[in-house]
Amino acid sequence: MTAMAAGQETAADAAIHAAGLDNAMQGFKRYQPLSQEGVIASKPDLILVTTDGVKTLGGEDNVWALPGLAQTPAGKNKQLMVVDDMALLGFGIDTPQTILALRKKAEQLP
Repeated sequence: MTAMAAGQETAADAAIHAAGLDNAMQGFKRYQPLSQEGVIASKPDLILVTTDGVKTLGGEDNVWALPGLAQTPAGKNKQLMVVDDMALLGFGIDTPQTILALRKKAEQLP
C-alpha cells in the first residue's frame, strides 16, 4: 500500500497550519502518493492519520508498515495521532477541539 500525503492546499494542511504547525509534506499540492524515499525525506515528527485511514490499513500497527514510515523521526518514536475524519477535514463543530488536540500532541513530542 502506498502512503497518501496531504500537500499544500488541502484541508489537512489548513488544519496543521491552524494548529501553528508546519506540514512536513512540502513541494506539492493536494493529496499525492509518496514514495518510500519521499516519506523518509519529509522527516515528519508526527504522523496524522484519520480513523478511516487506520481502518483501511487494518489498525494502527499497520501504519508503521507503510514503506519508509518507520525510518522517519515519527516512526522511530512511534508518534501517531489518529483523528476523526470529519473533525479534521470537515471544518465543522469539532474541528477547533481537534486542532487544539493536535497542537497539544505536537508540544509533547520528544
